[in-house]
Amino acid sequence: QVSAEWDSISVICDTENHGGGAGSNGNGGHHNDDIEYHAQLFDTGIGETTRIESRSPRFRFMPVRPNAVYTVNVSVVQLTKNNKKKIAQKIVKFSQIISLTDRTKNRNAVRKDDETLMMEEKMMHKILPLIGVSGLLVIVFLVIMIILSLIKRSRE
Repeated sequence: QVSAEWDSISVICDTENHGGGAGSNGNGGHHNDDIEYHAQLFDTGIGETTRIESRSPRFRFMPVRPNAVYTVNVSVVQLTKNNKKKIAQKIVKFSQIISLTDRTKNRNAVRKDDETLMMEEKMMHKILPLIGVSGLLVIVFLVIMIILSLIKRSRE
């Protein structure tokens, strides 16, 4: 499971299917001592790689750049003893591309919507008095026209 926040990327892996054999599901088997998890985060924009090694399959990369595209690779390294030599066998668990550009655009869109609502509210506070004054002027104009009309008829 990969989750991307605005300042970090978290990776949590399932430990059941990493090919570790007996005891690999976390029930206390002796193979768990010989298993390491490696995660690599590659920033495709600047070509920078961040690596994390852990005994548990949980990783958190931070800080991350906004509007960036990353590739995350998680692998399982199992150390096996073969004729008194330790041999590391690396199995790639998964690889995924993560784009933070959509999240930033969505956050900016929400921010723009909020700004638009605030601007509309300010405009309404400015326009409402103008509408009131113009309506009052129209009523005064009509009253004056009626009065002039009545004065003109009374002279005839």
